[in-house]
Amino acid sequence: MQKLFLVHTPKCGGKSFREGLKEAFGDELRLQYSNPLKRVWLGRLRELIKPVRRSEIAGKRVVYGHYSFDRYRKVHRQANVSRGMFFRDPLTLMCSHYFYQKEKVAGRVEEGFMEFVSQTPQRKFYSSFLGNTRVEELDFVGLFEDYPRSLRLFSETFQVDIEEHRRNETKARPTDYQQFLEENDFTDPLREQMRENIAIYDRAKTRYLELCDAAKV
Repeated sequence: MQKLFLVHTPKCGGKSFREGLKEAFGDELRLQYSNPLKRVWLGRLRELIKPVRRSEIAGKRVVYGHYSFDRYRKVHRQANVSRGMFFRDPLTLMCSHYFYQKEKVAGRVEEGFMEFVSQTPQRKFYSSFLGNTRVEELDFVGLFEDYPRSLRLFSETFQVDIEEHRRNETKARPTDYQQFLEENDFTDPLREQMRENIAIYDRAKTRYLELCDAAKV
């Protein structure tokens, strides 16, 4: 049985994608939420070295959620295993992440925008989920900015239809993130904080286009 390990990247259309996966895979879908962004380094280390029980994924075709690929690194060495993850431009991603946290989790985010994005979990956002997996090793890459085509790529790659859903849109946010950044002179400082994420995102776009060309979507 082919197993798909798919990371639910926050603020990249993940809840919408999850609804499509539920419809397509039903009981063969395993949800795994141990968000590496929320863990201090010691907790993250414990999560990575914690052995994965066979019962966790027995009979499951898809493992989806907030987790690092490193959690299942031993399983990834087996045959018939594929990995995938969605990406989003880090500047708009951080805006969406910040305003979502302020709206949905009262009291969690008390600092200002730049203080929030300068924290290690935000600066290491993508690498927290990728772990030791390189973008070029992913069998599926989706782009938030090209969501419908990304779903077509997924369907063509794994021969399963995924319906498009719209879930979890943040209401208390600026109507234009670019305008928000420019009006507050945040654009350049944010780019500086997002250096690593931007580099990974650029590689993800290249991988995405390669996969789209290969799948002819």
